[in-house]
Amino acid sequence: MTDLDTSPDYDGRFRINDFFCYDDTWKMVLSRLIRESDAVLMDVRGLSANNAGVVFELNELINVVPIHQVVLIVDRTTDKTFPNETLDKSWANMRPDSPNRASEKAALTICEVAPDRLMEVPHVLHCLCAAAR
Repeated sequence: MTDLDTSPDYDGRFRINDFFCYDDTWKMVLSRLIRESDAVLMDVRGLSANNAGVVFELNELINVVPIHQVVLIVDRTTDKTFPNETLDKSWANMRPDSPNRASEKAALTICEVAPDRLMEVPHVLHCLCAAAR
């Protein structure tokens, strides 16, 4: 994490930083990255009870990131029951030091997109930029 390259390239684009994580490191890397982010974009399309890692990630978001900085991507095929139940449980069990203790869960941004449509990119960017403000 100390070697993370955050400097823009000469053309103004930011570099891509890859993290090769294993079962014993990915949770630590996730926690560190979301703590240092201005906004977090998470794609929950296709989320189900079989996605234990995503459940951990949603819990960690509630515990670490101010909820207004989180954007979840869904589409019309997303079964919103499981993500909503997971978020409700995360909210009810948030840690005492969570920045969301005094927040309303409604501040979470749900960005609905059409499946497989490149034209949705501006919509997603708008949601993400609003969350970063």
